[in-house]
Amino acid sequence: MKKIVLAGLIISILVMGGFSTQGGNCVQAADKKVMYAVGGAGATSWVYGMFSVWAETLNPILKKDGVSLVVQVTAGSRVHPQLYKEKAIEFGCSSTSLDYDQWNGEGDFKGKPFRDALLMFPINGTFAHVVTLEGSGITKLQDLNGKKIALGPQGFRSQQSMRKYFGLSGIKADYIYGDLSECFQMLEEKRVAAVGYTTGAPFAQVMELAATHKVRLIGWSKEEAQKVINSPGNTGTAKKLTSKHYDFLKEPVTVIAGYQTMDVRSDVPADHVYKITKATWENWGKIQNAVAACKVIGLEDVPGQFKPYHLGAIKYYDEAGIKIPKNLRP
Repeated sequence: MKKIVLAGLIISILVMGGFSTQGGNCVQAADKKVMYAVGGAGATSWVYGMFSVWAETLNPILKKDGVSLVVQVTAGSRVHPQLYKEKAIEFGCSSTSLDYDQWNGEGDFKGKPFRDALLMFPINGTFAHVVTLEGSGITKLQDLNGKKIALGPQGFRSQQSMRKYFGLSGIKADYIYGDLSECFQMLEEKRVAAVGYTTGAPFAQVMELAATHKVRLIGWSKEEAQKVINSPGNTGTAKKLTSKHYDFLKEPVTVIAGYQTMDVRSDVPADHVYKITKATWENWGKIQNAVAACKVIGLEDVPGQFKPYHLGAIKYYDEAGIKIPKNLRP
């Protein structure tokens, strides 16, 4: 009986002391500490590495506010909406194309818009890499008609985007899917004519291939790029890959580009989102020095997105003098 009374007393002390939960993560309200889970994609992905650097950079700063960020391995942005619904994560990676589809009920979200995640900031530019080998006979996009093109793992957002870009450019090809390392091996063995993948630049697999082979990146002509960019529901824009990205490039290559983004669950307190956003941009230089892929992103990229920002993020951008369009305000 005494044990039961004692147990009840301990529970009462814990409750009065302030133990609660936030998004499925334990929060010690007595110390005003909140641990936020961050969906960081696969452990070997550049996103997971970038988020880890981001969290390590911000956590000492956020500590005084009782906030900490914990990066978790996930299957990537395609599963994050479900994890938000389950309150398993509060933050996670996304992309402009996915953001657009979620907010407008398009693509995988056809007729069922998902609006429980809002934007916080862009993390990287995503470039449509079309990689082939010198001597393949492929020098322009239209040379890919009727060829085999490896697009990476089936179901990834990248291959959906690449198929869309190729289709809008009038390319009809035989698409092959597989692990990225397998796709590049197929290219080396000339079992496919090219590899198509949207990611940041420099792209590690391209760098590795270029170390042992003469590599060519295939770009879009001005007319081809405009056709893609002007298509309904498109979230891409024309950007150039240059020798700053790959030293083997003698001339700039025009590609279709978008953004990878950081989302935040809509119910995360605005003051926390504000402090995290502020700390992110005030330390962006440190993050860029550690993660080369982030060097293409600055505050000027904030307005060019496709779903609204969280109010906490908007508070910081307003203070920083960044003009957020009405359609990006909730």
